[in-house]
Amino acid sequence: MALLDWERELLDDVSRERLMGVTGRLAEWVRHSGTPPEREAAEHLRGLLDGWGLRTELLTHDAYISLPVAAHLEAEDGARLPCITHSFAASTGPSGLEAELTETGADAAGRILLLTGLAGPGPVRAAEAAGAVAQVYVNGPLTHEMIVSPVWGSPGAGRRGQLPRTPVVSVSDETAAVLRAHLAAGRRRLRVHAEVDTGWRRTPVLLGALDGPAGDFVLFSGHLDSWHRGAMDNGSANATMMEVARVLAARRDRLRRGLLLAFWSGHSHGRYSGSAWFADERWWELSTRCVAHVNVDSVGGRGATRLGHGVTTASLRGLGAAAIRELTGDEFTGSRVGRAGDQSFLGHGVPSLWMSLSEQPGGGLGWWWHTPEDTVDKIDPDLLLRDARIYALAVARLVAAPALPLDAAAEAADVQERLAGLDAAAGDRFDLTPATARAGQVAALAADLEARRPLAERLPAAATAFDGAVVATLRPLLSAGYTTGGPWDPDPALAVPPLPLLDPVRRLAELSPDSDEARFLRVDLTRARNRVVAALEAALAAARAGLAELAALD
Repeated sequence: MALLDWERELLDDVSRERLMGVTGRLAEWVRHSGTPPEREAAEHLRGLLDGWGLRTELLTHDAYISLPVAAHLEAEDGARLPCITHSFAASTGPSGLEAELTETGADAAGRILLLTGLAGPGPVRAAEAAGAVAQVYVNGPLTHEMIVSPVWGSPGAGRRGQLPRTPVVSVSDETAAVLRAHLAAGRRRLRVHAEVDTGWRRTPVLLGALDGPAGDFVLFSGHLDSWHRGAMDNGSANATMMEVARVLAARRDRLRRGLLLAFWSGHSHGRYSGSAWFADERWWELSTRCVAHVNVDSVGGRGATRLGHGVTTASLRGLGAAAIRELTGDEFTGSRVGRAGDQSFLGHGVPSLWMSLSEQPGGGLGWWWHTPEDTVDKIDPDLLLRDARIYALAVARLVAAPALPLDAAAEAADVQERLAGLDAAAGDRFDLTPATARAGQVAALAADLEARRPLAERLPAAATAFDGAVVATLRPLLSAGYTTGGPWDPDPALAVPPLPLLDPVRRLAELSPDSDEARFLRVDLTRARNRVVAALEAALAAARAGLAELAALD
């Protein structure tokens, strides 16, 4: 779509100097979750938002936060070797933990396991299952701060037992070479010292609202907490949020929907505890009034020229692609939203666009990511301006377009395609026809709905009906397409397949049909199929009602 005159003016108003100024100011604070510097940063941003006329709230809540304190390794010959420990890893106590070191997973039981890569919940869980008493990860030239809990948000009583039980540390290539030399010489004993401060803390959530004429709103979010000074992660993203808020506040008469900015704590040290808390506390508001979620993380990095691979739901891919293409000429294909980056609202049926937008040519966010080197000199002012303008255009269209730029047809087609894949995998072992048949019907009706967009763009009454129908059609598709627990029980921070309730048909196809495991699994799958069918029926009802209302207005 072509840029409108007011969109050009808005984009021209986005300021490189303001972006860098806010980024630099935030980088003056080490913004660990639940600490005074983080609170000071939140108060600073609130003051700016108040000055631009946004309606602000600074909420606080209890969150289960884990802050690494100190760590080192002690080799068999007494040499002290540097390392870092991680959020939600176990502490060793003052005397440390001593065992033999091994690089062989098959020999992990009772030993300290040396692995290559970044510490994360998946590898940590696998190592603990193999019996490792501690883990040492070789990160590369630098060590990278990580969080190793698989529990999304603060754990409830039933999930507390899923937190890691063993010490986890990371070392550089240089330290790893020393460890491997010791192994080669037969000196296998290693003592790990690690201290992690884990417990409940009061943490902030800063909200800034530009109210629209109706009750619906777009959520624009990013985390405020940081590792070290976090100029890129996430200072530049917070600056982008602020600049988008500023230029839209000056044009609030254009808004057809509200805009809600949310700055989370607990992203880095609480496994998304801030957004998870908000998802719980405001679940009804999110499930009934929030029409889209745009997330921003680590933008404007030096050398970050790759724009085509950010995450998106199918319903927002077109909007993201248009914003990137019109401002840069690059093509955006996007990838499926995963379990990361404060994506806490898919269970509520909220479409989502982006986390990180720009990446290094080979992927990733830069060698300084999650290290003390994430300082203001790692930000390219021109690339930050580029990224902020892309966000400004996408958010502006979400809040100001006559008809919501959400593509229910694309989302329905995605669900239909993925169900067809599961049906093929199941073969004659499980009947998915009740779901696949309805998915085809939803896809057809959603395409009919998308075909009525010109009417919605022409008539205000039709726009209201169109928006309501699109959102109501999308909610059950997204909740079933991305989650097992909907808005009430978040899935872990691990890989979650599409249509996760039905993905176990792949396992069923591998089992002996008469085995106990297959029979138990068929019980689960029957119930899962019923839930997915119910979601598809809800989408069908919404699409039919919307089409009928639009037909009456045509």
